[in-house]
Amino acid sequence: AATGLSSPRSAIKNSLLGNVQLVTTFGLTPVLKTYFNFAFDPVAWKNSYGAAQSINALQVSEKQIETAIAKSGLSGKIQKALTKGMSVAEQTNRRVSVVTGMAAAEDALKVLRGESPGFFNKMTKTEAQRLLRNTLNLDNIDDAIKSGSFSKQQKKKVMFMSHATTQGLADPVFMPTWMSKPYIKPLTLFYRIAFRVTENVYKNRYTIGHSTQNQKNLEMQEINIGQHL
Repeated sequence: AATGLSSPRSAIKNSLLGNVQLVTTFGLTPVLKTYFNFAFDPVAWKNSYGAAQSINALQVSEKQIETAIAKSGLSGKIQKALTKGMSVAEQTNRRVSVVTGMAAAEDALKVLRGESPGFFNKMTKTEAQRLLRNTLNLDNIDDAIKSGSFSKQQKKKVMFMSHATTQGLADPVFMPTWMSKPYIKPLTLFYRIAFRVTENVYKNRYTIGHSTQNQKNLEMQEINIGQHL
């Protein structure tokens, strides 16, 4: 695993795949908004570090790399140096995901309050509800709608779910139990992350697209029935 992580291509692929997951989950607008802020706001990138640190997102990424290395001493130091590029890509993805998820959640809250989330954001109330309830698993949304802001606990939940669902989380809570066994765990790093990310795509894109298509088919059937009547 460490040999694969040491390749420059692994860091590039990880960065690209992480952004694909972000766009798939939250849409292109919040992702572009995040990078725009990083480019033109001198403190935005620095603030993203604090936000990611507050929910242990960066520690999670480091832990995953260390799981792949699984060695100590000189050999471990060499492998850690070789995987530096992957480590940077992994931490960058998680910082971007934390900020993007928070931006998307705040836009969704605006939509549910009847406010405009921005000219380029065409999010519907149904999409806003799905994002907050299903994707981010937030509770007590009605309280946030009334107050116009999320509670501290809700914000942490948003940031955690944002990086966990889009960048993968090799945590036993989200994995099949056999993948957590000591002699198997170091060999299944990529599979554990892929399992979590694939679940995210299925939950937030495939099932939604399937449901939307079914709704369109029903509407077409109703139109055809109406025409025959």
